[in-house]
Amino acid sequence: MLGQLGPVIDRSSIALLRALLQQTAVLNRAQTVGSLVLLVGSIGLLLRKKWGWYTVVIVHVAATAAIFIWVMPIFQTLYLALDPAHAGTMALLLSILGALAPAVVIAFLLAKPITSQLEGRSRPEMNADKH
Repeated sequence: MLGQLGPVIDRSSIALLRALLQQTAVLNRAQTVGSLVLLVGSIGLLLRKKWGWYTVVIVHVAATAAIFIWVMPIFQTLYLALDPAHAGTMALLLSILGALAPAVVIAFLLAKPITSQLEGRSRPEMNADKH
């Protein structure tokens, strides 16, 4: 694929694209593993199991951190090739935008109505006293 770009880009751009494609492949594998773990955690969450809640929260915290640790440098490398003057700013803005989705899920899962449902299920002896 990179060889077909020929006269459009020079050798340094081809090396940059090759590095970006390799990084994307690694991140794609990590995303696949994360999605499978998130699926298991989501099933546990639907069953109102505390381990499901922990799994979903941990995956989303890890996703938020991964955006700034691994994805932001990829954005910056890409923008260095496209728009060097704004590479740092655009990489930071895109990373913040990408981190908003997992951050919203974390905030939702930390809301009192969600956590109170899990607390009520974890102590059956306290629920027996209410009746």
